Amino acid sequence: MQASRARNLDRNMEELEQEVQPDRLDSGPSQATASSRRVFAIIALLGLAFAGLFIYGYRHYLQRQRVVEAAASAAGESVPIVNVERVRRAPATAELILPGNIIPATEAYIYARAAGYVRHRQVDIGDRVREGQLLAQIEAPELDQQVQQ
Repeated sequence: MQASRARNLDRNMEELEQEVQPDRLDSGPSQATASSRRVFAIIALLGLAFAGLFIYGYRHYLQRQRVVEAAASAAGESVPIVNVERVRRAPATAELILPGNIIPATEAYIYARAAGYVRHRQVDIGDRVREGQLLAQIEAPELDQQVQQ
């Protein structure tokens, strides 16, 4: 029984192979040829488009180069432009300004704040004061030493 089943399976396989093979042979090369032709056509079109763009760009580059060369040639051959002024007498007195720096022989640094101690306070917080009134006396031994030097 198994042998007859195996024979039936073999026959069925052969019949299927015969049915499938003619389709493969007919459709195989034509499909491969058609797809390869499409690929070749696409590559050829891309190549032509690239070549066209390259030629277009190179033409414009050459045109600009010719314009630049013509302008340089014209500038080299042209007569230079010169400004002309009539000579006239200068005024009798003239102001002369020269650059320079003024540096003192002795320098004294002035600080807005001084380090030291409050010796005597004349007023308290909240007191009314007049213009020019002395508010406090500061004792600054470091500044006194600098002044003595």
